[in-house]
Amino acid sequence: MSKLFISHSSQDDGFVRGLQQALADVGEDVWIDSRELRGGDRLWPEIQRAIEEASAYAVVVSPASLQSEWVGDELAQALELQKQRGRDKYPVVPLSLDGTKLGVLKRAIRRRAALHSREQ
Repeated sequence: MSKLFISHSSQDDGFVRGLQQALADVGEDVWIDSRELRGGDRLWPEIQRAIEEASAYAVVVSPASLQSEWVGDELAQALELQKQRGRDKYPVVPLSLDGTKLGVLKRAIRRRAALHSREQ
């Protein structure tokens, strides 16, 4: 079964919970930290495991997520997995919230895609 990991700022929880529910309504399995992690969990190892077990990764791009070190770390992990597995086997998808521009994320995602295509 495939699973989508959604990376986001906690300030965007309302949107992400709605997205998760909409995807669940059509049978998609979604992992978000606010639903999966419990008090006392070691955060980073659990998040890494979830990113590695996912079949795809989405990052919600918002003013808050662009300031989040957690989102940056998660994106770096996902891009590394994409490099290892290939773009077709591990898509990384930016989701712009309220028209937020991708900014530096656009460059990072494009650079990784360009490097991958040269390696093939």
